[in-house]
Amino acid sequence: MEYDVLLKNAIASGKTQWVRDLLENSLCELDSPNINYQDWFTKAIRVMEERGLIEPSQQKNYLTNIRGAIKLLNPNHPALAVIRFNKETWIGINNKDNDRIAQRITKLLTNPEAIVNKAISLISSHLWTNIAAGLAVLTGRRISEILKSGKFEYKTKYSLIFSGALKRRNESVECIFEIPTLAQADIILEAIARLKQELNHEVENLSLKEVNIKYSRAVSKQCDIEFVGLVPPRYEKDNLYTHLFRAIYATIATHWYCPVTIPEIEYRAAICGHYQILDEKNPELRRSLAASRNYFDYKIADETGNIDGRLGIKLNMPGVKVIEQFSYAIAQKEESTSEKQGCDATLTLPRQDFPSSCTSANSINEQMQPESISLVNNSQNKKYNMIQHTQQIPSFLIPRLEIIAKKLDLSETEAIQIMFNWMEMGLALTKVLEIEEFNPHFLYNNIEQMKSELNFLRISESDQRSNGGRKSDGTSDFTQPTATRAHSEATSELRFDKTSFKHQNEILKSQQTPQFNGNSVEDLCTSVKVLSELLSQQLGLGRHSGIISQGKDHKPSERWSQKSKSVFTEKEQILPPSTRQEINNDHNDSVFLEENNANINATSSVVASPAPIKKNKKEETVHQAIDAVMEYNNKEGRVHHDKWFINVSSLRSLTGRGDKLIGRVLQQRQAEVEQHNELHNLTSRHNCRGRFSPSIQDVISF
Repeated sequence: MEYDVLLKNAIASGKTQWVRDLLENSLCELDSPNINYQDWFTKAIRVMEERGLIEPSQQKNYLTNIRGAIKLLNPNHPALAVIRFNKETWIGINNKDNDRIAQRITKLLTNPEAIVNKAISLISSHLWTNIAAGLAVLTGRRISEILKSGKFEYKTKYSLIFSGALKRRNESVECIFEIPTLAQADIILEAIARLKQELNHEVENLSLKEVNIKYSRAVSKQCDIEFVGLVPPRYEKDNLYTHLFRAIYATIATHWYCPVTIPEIEYRAAICGHYQILDEKNPELRRSLAASRNYFDYKIADETGNIDGRLGIKLNMPGVKVIEQFSYAIAQKEESTSEKQGCDATLTLPRQDFPSSCTSANSINEQMQPESISLVNNSQNKKYNMIQHTQQIPSFLIPRLEIIAKKLDLSETEAIQIMFNWMEMGLALTKVLEIEEFNPHFLYNNIEQMKSELNFLRISESDQRSNGGRKSDGTSDFTQPTATRAHSEATSELRFDKTSFKHQNEILKSQQTPQFNGNSVEDLCTSVKVLSELLSQQLGLGRHSGIISQGKDHKPSERWSQKSKSVFTEKEQILPPSTRQEINNDHNDSVFLEENNANINATSSVVASPAPIKKNKKEETVHQAIDAVMEYNNKEGRVHHDKWFINVSSLRSLTGRGDKLIGRVLQQRQAEVEQHNELHNLTSRHNCRGRFSPSIQDVISF
């Protein structure tokens, strides 16, 4: 009896008379024991063709109607797996249907931050329509998923675990996946709880379809009111709600959180739960499926009105993490990206080709395998790991490696060894010179500061020579010889340090098994720090107060002698014993002493360097720089990309002051600076920009 009722309802669901006739004559056959589902499907298609419905695009709506009738008999009827168009046919239908997808014009979002800020303000409202509209933007979820089927759990500061989205065709398997959120996850969970609390008594006994019918129209109307002017409609008579929870959310989330190594389509499919796209291997079919899901309806616009193709611009924000589905796959995606750039070969370098001086990691040395350098075609070796078995160099880097090897007159393997050496040198310099980040730009700025201090010393010497050794009031400067000796001794120390570098390098080369690792490089680089301190001490700039200035206890030459001696002793203790012995031998060499004496005599007429700037004035310069950066960041309308993170490096570039001085000022204003950086979502990596981008000095003056 129950089956007869279901059959009657299924037949009545036909939207045209001929469909109802077809269902009445043949629908019950689907439950016959010997039925062939493919024959039944072919018969139904033949009926459509006899009515002039030749193309699949003409047949699709009627086929959907027939499948709906079958589902009324049994939602999991085995015939549903056969009575349907295959994937390729559906792709062809979607691409051909009035050329809707091919001719779709992408709309540009000029201010995604404003869209998100509007949504955040809406979820704090007391109106349930406002809350639902805001959540559509911030989570990409429908009202029925939020109220009825969906479950949301906290994952990270900017992501949730979402469950409750049923797969297509009403399959009973539940989708559970991580979704990034465009606002902090905790405030979104609080808004969802308030929305459910207000409407739960109304939706408790409603189906998903009934929830959509009852609430979607009101939410759509509210979206049109709140987001008009921020989100351009796709068509003249178009509501924004569908696009807000689908295309707008995915577009902004991808722009903010998608790693650059992950294909955009794949990331969008993952956060929307579109597993049909993720499972499709054919890239053309994947793109067509993505187009049918409105993936390309919207793009982010840059300041010039062009498409901003950047991905993951907020991954450096505090608390932002790559969703777990892609966190482990980034390295593999980097390899696949290099393959897609049209490179057909990969340079394979065996680990055993690298001498032990390349690395201090014993685990790597243990895995070395005897194998020669070779070019491996990617078609023969599609799957490889850059860490296991062999050292793989992406093919797009091979030309650069060849150029470096040619300039150094080395093999590719030897060139890579040199690059490892320089990498370790850079890491040690970063640590010893107290540079906050391992970034060539910061290291360059630090060295440039040292050079500028040395140039200042030379200019001062030149000015003093031109003054004839007299002060501005015409009187003689009786401290001249003493200051000259101090400068000459400093110059000798500099020459001595250069000699120590030379001797240490010769010792490393002479060893049969060089121990060129992080520790030895750090020892070497400590001498560089000593050099920079000596320069700063001579000038009264940077790391220490002036050492040539007058004092009560010692004459200038005595103070300089004591200071340089202590610094030299410290440097001597840092170097390896064998190196110290070589340096001591060289220091006693008569030629070196004669050269040193000659330098002292040659500069005997130099006037003492100007007195150093007072500490309070130096600190005031740093304070002014901090205020200038804050004022720049706080300016209304300033986009996030153009703002600057306040730290030692940025203030060094802006003021030219030493790191210790800047650090002292930052410590005084620590709470204020941290609050400012956090307010604008700024981290130290935010200042890492392209070489052609304007520097902080170019945009901020004080």
